[in-house]
Amino acid sequence: MSLLNHLSSHIHAQAHRAREHAHNIHQRVNSLTNKDAPGAQTESDDVPAYAVDLAFRFLGARGLPAMDIGALSDPFFVANLDGKIEYKSSVQPNTLNPVWNEQWFVKNVPHNAALEVKVYDKDNGQRDDFIGSFKTTVGDGKFECIIEASSKANKGTMFFELKTTPTRVPNTPQYSFDGPVNFSRHASAAIGRFAGAKESGLEDKTAFLAALPDAAADSLPQTSPVPPASARLYSTWKYHLKGVPLFFGDAHQHWLESYPAAQKIFTGPPMIRASIRSAHRILYARTTMNSFGLVQDANDLWRQLAPQDRQQAMAAERALTANPSIVATPSAQASWVVKPALYTYVIDNGDRFRFSETGAALATDFASKHALHACCAESVRYAGEYHARPLLDRGWAGLEGRLPPEDVEWELWIDNASGTYGPDPELLPKLRECIEYNFPGIKVKAFDFKDEELAQSKKDMKEYAQSKPHLMHTASELHDGDVSHGSVV
Repeated sequence: MSLLNHLSSHIHAQAHRAREHAHNIHQRVNSLTNKDAPGAQTESDDVPAYAVDLAFRFLGARGLPAMDIGALSDPFFVANLDGKIEYKSSVQPNTLNPVWNEQWFVKNVPHNAALEVKVYDKDNGQRDDFIGSFKTTVGDGKFECIIEASSKANKGTMFFELKTTPTRVPNTPQYSFDGPVNFSRHASAAIGRFAGAKESGLEDKTAFLAALPDAAADSLPQTSPVPPASARLYSTWKYHLKGVPLFFGDAHQHWLESYPAAQKIFTGPPMIRASIRSAHRILYARTTMNSFGLVQDANDLWRQLAPQDRQQAMAAERALTANPSIVATPSAQASWVVKPALYTYVIDNGDRFRFSETGAALATDFASKHALHACCAESVRYAGEYHARPLLDRGWAGLEGRLPPEDVEWELWIDNASGTYGPDPELLPKLRECIEYNFPGIKVKAFDFKDEELAQSKKDMKEYAQSKPHLMHTASELHDGDVSHGSVV
């Protein structure tokens, strides 16, 4: 009997210790998730206790090998988490010790997620050379990781910092990109030759600077490349948007099966889709001449659509009046004189806002088609066209043929004009909210493509463009000096 009592007491003590252990674990989990913090989830939320938000700062690398002629390299890297989400850095030209100083924020990631980073040397027009890679698990702190080649040879050291915080926002999709919103601008000479996007008639940088008003010439960075007269550039832009699932949820726009042109693309010969994907790679090729930057507010979009500043526009207008012979030069280009142009866009399934200018020429229209921007994906988040409109009575018509005044504001008029994907007009309010969220301070109006007010604004913009032909040699064709090449602050 005493033996039974002893066993009973032992079992009871073990059970008590187990309950205490479970209670301690529960307290530690509560501490980790910080349930008292504003916006923290409750026990019924869907965010697991072990999920974390990550804030990376990729500082740079040291001691990379020379991969190019001239004993230098043009390095960039691709980071990914568990193969679920990736980040591509800017290209740092001509260096073995690149400084990136780039940030990457990701929400709702397992606390033991694996980070893999691959470092490459960019070869324009050729296959990029693989330098090396490393893997590590995520955690707070400063990291110095050895970059190893496939042969395990040491190829340098990469430095980055990482801060983790518990995920507190319920219903956050796993591996959600959370900024900072960044962009790259790609200028394709190949598509430019095809589309006929003439750069300028100036022979060299000396002539280019001589033709500009003093204020304009002085403001240009000396490192800005000026292509020769034969250069033809067609620009595309790629903005990595944050929070797209917050607005669109699980909604995707499948290609429109009732649209004959879409049928030819998606059910026609495989060669059609292969050609479109090949053209997409050309349009969005990462080269040492790409521009990279971060988005702080709406101005970072307007600046891209017209690369110089407003004062230069006023100087350019005076110069044009005095000397009509320079009408076709970049002297008339100005940052806040946003180009009167229509842009074709998609928000792809990777949450990237891709767009380029569309035009009347068949070739330019081809280069701006939605399937091309989407790399022939069978679905996208959304698609359509947009244009900038001055916030004046009657919009573009209110300018009456003159340059906008210095205090004019701009708004974005965006629609669902895509025959390829036929986006649901019920999602237009979500589209507007998504754009406003990613470009703070921007004014947006979203329209169904059949809207009469929208059609009139496009017509007015076209007529204004015809009255100011020099403004048509701006955003899509000029390698601007507002964003430094190969760097992100």
